[in-house]
Amino acid sequence: MKKKASSQKVKKFGTNKYIGQLKNGQPHGKGKFIGGNGTYVGQFKDGKYHGKGKWISWTGEESIVTSNNGKMTTEKIIKPGKNKHKLGLGTVTLWVILLGLAYIFYLIAINILT
Repeated sequence: MKKKASSQKVKKFGTNKYIGQLKNGQPHGKGKFIGGNGTYVGQFKDGKYHGKGKWISWTGEESIVTSNNGKMTTEKIIKPGKNKHKLGLGTVTLWVILLGLAYIFYLIAINILT
């Protein structure tokens, strides 16, 4: 006999946290998953995102999403994010810094090898 989804429980997955209904120890039913990339609030089935929900990324972007067996598809962006990395840098700025560092290491390597 299958167990019914239980009422609100908290379960940790490493540094991630799930608050919601469980079935056989896995997220199932309504719940909220808080992870490093953002928060998903919505439906779960057998431990995976499944059904309608809302995704809030760490950049602040809020989206209405549909999930099927753990694969999420954005239907509509409700609020755009700030497009900033955790260091507070924009995407273009971060890439310019990384390319500059790569070029410096390249120049150092050429001097060492010649």
